Amino acid sequence: MMPADHSRRTIIKGIGVATAAGVLGAAPAQAATAVPAEGEIWSNEYWAKKGDIPLWMFRKRIGAPKPGEPARPVVFFVHGSSVTSRVFDLTVPGKGEYSLLNVFARYGFDCWTMDHENYGKSGRTSGNADIASGVDDLKAAVEVIARETGERRDVTSSANPPARYARAPSRWPRPSASIA
Repeated sequence: MMPADHSRRTIIKGIGVATAAGVLGAAPAQAATAVPAEGEIWSNEYWAKKGDIPLWMFRKRIGAPKPGEPARPVVFFVHGSSVTSRVFDLTVPGKGEYSLLNVFARYGFDCWTMDHENYGKSGRTSGNADIASGVDDLKAAVEVIARETGERRDVTSSANPPARYARAPSRWPRPSASIA
């Protein structure tokens, strides 16, 4: 029996394949499909606005977007409350590939991430970075993604049940826990 390979690279690759299979397997026939791609990784910064608050966004994919090309499936990486979006794009010299954005881009995805209000490069306010505020951040970011890619889809996240509670607590049972 061969020993199991539990290296970070193998695990990331497995997550990418499993996620791609799940996304593509459940996608309607007209949806964009991920095709492993070769070439240079292209990246760009964008800004979304939540009212007066600037929200920093970052995008990576193989090759710059070209008018008329088929849409690629979009993966939107969303950070939690302890880190910024840069956690998805790490570079560790001499240690191989640590960037999830690069890995998914090479699988043919159009990869996006953002910094929520009061995180990373996004605007600073006196507001609380709670789940409801995070949902508003995502709504602003999804508009930028839709404009740039032409893809309009619902955003699903593990934060949705507590976000619904935060928006209208009297209409939903109080959540006991949420794992993002």
